[in-house]
Amino acid sequence: MPGLIHSVTESLKANAKNKGVALQMSHDPYLGLVFCDPEMIVRVITNLVGNAIKFTDDGGTISITVQNGLENIRISVSDTGDGIAPENQERIFERFQQVDRTYGTGEKGTGLGLAISKELVELHGGTLLVKSELGKGSTFSLTLPVYHREELLREAVHTEFKLCHQSDYLSLIVFAFKQVEFDALQAESAIAEWKRLLGEVETLIRQVGRSLHDTVIQYGDGRMIIFLRDTPKSGATAVRDRMASALAPYEERCPFVVATISCPEDSETPGVLVTDVDNLVEELANG
Repeated sequence: MPGLIHSVTESLKANAKNKGVALQMSHDPYLGLVFCDPEMIVRVITNLVGNAIKFTDDGGTISITVQNGLENIRISVSDTGDGIAPENQERIFERFQQVDRTYGTGEKGTGLGLAISKELVELHGGTLLVKSELGKGSTFSLTLPVYHREELLREAVHTEFKLCHQSDYLSLIVFAFKQVEFDALQAESAIAEWKRLLGEVETLIRQVGRSLHDTVIQYGDGRMIIFLRDTPKSGATAVRDRMASALAPYEERCPFVVATISCPEDSETPGVLVTDVDNLVEELANG
């Protein structure tokens, strides 16, 4: 999520500068994963930040924050503009409704931006709300549900099975840094450093894998799963060995394990495969 928001701030940086508005972003250091359509969420956040720039005067500030919750991630866009009257705070989310954001006539758009943004967020299972006070600015907050690992894995497994065209074989390669050592690495290193490590490993995995188009799930905690469609266990084992050899230089930075699991050879059905993979990931990371 921070990367998506950074792309928005970069695209709107010139607009904010021309308006004389400061644009700043902050986020919790360890954010959960969100399963979303990136283009749609970028569209929503772009709309919120664009509106904030439009309705904030020279010398004002717009702050974007990303915070972890128990079941969701909250993204807030706060501005120091003139605010929205209480009677208008529900109407701004209705299609084709135009209301003044300022004491004067204000600027008006198409009337579609916030209505569509709210619909897109709700289609993701989230919420979009506003808190505002005249003369003190506005805060638009959207939440997106944290997509738990087992849910992500279940959806990926069933999707990959549907994409198998030549056979009923689906093999997975599981990569896991040893959890104790990876936790220590996170504690000792800057966030950018261990995230760069994960990025390097994922890039190398894709390069030495069977295909650059193979699906790779990275959990962000040192564990990754690579899906090999139409591949029996013998083929997956060969790919696993090639990956382990290519990744050997990273062993000194943090020990890791690579293993394979296949359906139907190890797990008879996709449902059983989900459970077996989840157990294997935990076993590799903590064993």
